[in-house]
This record gives sequence, C-alpha cells and structure tokens, in this order.
Amino acid sequence: LEWFGLTTALMLCVWLLANAAPFFAGLVDLIGSINLCTFFLPCLFLRKAHALTHTPLPLWERALTAALMGASLVMTAVGCTGSVVSIVKAWGDYGAPFECHVA
Repeated sequence: LEWFGLTTALMLCVWLLANAAPFFAGLVDLIGSINLCTFFLPCLFLRKAHALTHTPLPLWERALTAALMGASLVMTAVGCTGSVVSIVKAWGDYGAPFECHVA
C-alpha cells in the first residue's frame, strides 16, 4: 500500500509537470527566484545559533547579515514578481494549462 501511494504521488507530479509544459520556463524562473535558502536562511541560522549560545555577534557581522537578509528578500520579491508576470504573459500566448496546445 505504501508503494502504491508513492508511485501514485509521483505519477501525479509528473502529470502536472507535463501538462504545465508551456509554462515550464516560467516555473523554472519562479523556483530559481526563491533564493531564501541561498542567502537568507544561513544568515538567520547564524544569528539564531549565536542567540541560543548567548555569544555576542560582532557589530560588523550583524550589519553584514542584516544587509544580506534584506537584499535576499528584495531579490526574492523582484524575481517572483518578474516570473509571475512572464507566466501571465505566456498564458495569453499558449492558453491555460491543461488545455490542448496543438498548433
């Protein structure tokens, strides 16, 4: 029963991805623009680790991590907005997902 559930879930994911094929580039852009794991989370974890161990973080390091976290949030917002706009524009060219796209 567990194997059946896993294979069914995988098949559903593949089916959704295949039917969203006209929007694949937009989907890749959207996933790539979510860069919280690259810049934001390491800075957050560093700050949290110092807070949990009660060791002070130097001022220059606090400023650097704050700047990186702020830049990460701005880049994520701008990237996600641009990706969504490109998906919406492609919607007009290709039609809605799960429609027949025979040219």
